[in-house]
Amino acid sequence: MKMMNKLKNIQLIALDIDGTSMNSNSEITDYTRNIIQLLANKYVVVPTTGRGFYKLRENILKVKNIRYVISANGAVVTDGLKNKRLFEFLIPYKVAAKIADKYTREDTFVYIHRNDECSTHVFGCLNKEFYENNLKRDFKTDYKDLDIVDLYDYILKDQRNVLKIGIRFKSQCDLDIAKQDIERSFPEVNVFEVGNIGLEITEKLASKKDSLEKLCTYLNVDSLNVLAIGDNGNDVEMLKWAGVGVAMKNAVVQAKEVANIICEDNDHDGAAHFLEEYLL
Repeated sequence: MKMMNKLKNIQLIALDIDGTSMNSNSEITDYTRNIIQLLANKYVVVPTTGRGFYKLRENILKVKNIRYVISANGAVVTDGLKNKRLFEFLIPYKVAAKIADKYTREDTFVYIHRNDECSTHVFGCLNKEFYENNLKRDFKTDYKDLDIVDLYDYILKDQRNVLKIGIRFKSQCDLDIAKQDIERSFPEVNVFEVGNIGLEITEKLASKKDSLEKLCTYLNVDSLNVLAIGDNGNDVEMLKWAGVGVAMKNAVVQAKEVANIICEDNDHDGAAHFLEEYLL
């Protein structure tokens, strides 16, 4: 009964995209899209994602009445109606260059989100076979078509602070060692574990939780009136902070441990079914 009362008071829905709104083929089904549209007509729906803001609403969600977006794992909060960044938290480019240089190896794949209008992906990779064998399915692009550069040199010459850094590893052991090293060596950043043996890195003040909290303060919405739903390591603090935290059945263990509710997985429209049943 207590949870039902909380659900009745929801004003804002923080909605993760990959692994939550999207299925394993990186698709949003018609059913899920229709539910998000109905929710957006009634609530403040805020896509809260590791993706960039560019064309997210128009080409990926294809849902009207979505005004605010938290993108790049909290690095940017955008008011889409005014086409204005409300908040931004960027990795200093010299720090980003050092991280990219340290972790661009034969057994890794590194990428950044460039701080431009399109949040352009730029990749650093020394091992074509590692990409083809482990990552081609996720990035859906042939190695020869990727913009592969020396990231260290590229970032220093570009001199733009960076939205986000991603690193993919060959093993969980390699990831765990790198995560501890980054936390120790680069106190200016946050490090999150993401799916498929990966880390994503943002500026210290940038996280989905922190940016959601700032947006809610801006909109005068209390955390008790927020429902957050997600599946990955970068969603954990957001799920803890929200009045109602919902983890997907396919979520990482850490997200399930802090969630109030666990719904069906992303390949069965779990988020949409839950939101339809309890909020519509």
